[in-house]
Amino acid sequence: MAVVFALAAVTLCGVMALGADVGVLYYNWVQLQKAADAAALAGAQILGQDPSDPTSATSTLATTTAKAYATDNGTSANDVVVATPQSGNTQKWR
Repeated sequence: MAVVFALAAVTLCGVMALGADVGVLYYNWVQLQKAADAAALAGAQILGQDPSDPTSATSTLATTTAKAYATDNGTSANDVVVATPQSGNTQKWR
């Protein structure tokens, strides 16, 4: 009986550790997704009439605001990458 209990205890501890790791991974993913969503919405709200011009003052302000929201929500400034749409890049959604 002691051998069976020892094997079951080791297996149970391994499953608990794996569950804790997956839980922390999911929590961090949710926090990062919230920061990305807030940054995208803040940048899109400020984006001007011509979003395809990456040199416009409105586009620069939108980029700065998106980075500020992302860093305020827990991401580091080095991890924030803002992608601007290319002119002539039109996609049709079905």
